Amino acid sequence: MFGIINPPNAYMSSTSVGMMMPSLAGQYNSTQAAMSYSSNATANSSSAASWGMSMDMSGMPSWSQQYMAENVLFTRAVLGMNPETLNSDGAVDFSGMSNTPLMVPTDVAASMSSNNADSGSYGSPASSSTPSAESSPSPSASAVGGSSKSSNGAGALSSPRVAVALIAVAAALFAL
Repeated sequence: MFGIINPPNAYMSSTSVGMMMPSLAGQYNSTQAAMSYSSNATANSSSAASWGMSMDMSGMPSWSQQYMAENVLFTRAVLGMNPETLNSDGAVDFSGMSNTPLMVPTDVAASMSSNNADSGSYGSPASSSTPSAESSPSPSASAVGGSSKSSNGAGALSSPRVAVALIAVAAALFAL
């Protein structure tokens, strides 16, 4: 079975992911942490850093907008850590993944709670203070099938958020 999600395009609209992201990052610690993590992971790839910016969020219930934004950020991190998945035109192509291990970002929510005791539970509104540099996760990753026993994000592979992110990546691949 497979599913395809084709969100409407809202390029530069106030309801696009790109325009709503700063507001959502200001409201939720987990979105802010994911934004920082994604920024680090995509520092060398403008295509990965801008993936999903024009997706329209106007049809999304307000409670789900944070999760959509975080899944876009997770997908950006995956693309940034796996530059071979992006063609020169920005299209996503996983055909080369049979020869190259897929790098998977760590679970940002887990990193956030272990590094920042006052961050609250996942999805809780952000406090008025900005997190310190210590609470920003670094873009470490592990290859799928790797043998690292440290905090490598492998637990994130069983997370529903990861499943949604991987479906979103597949949907982008099929949409292009």
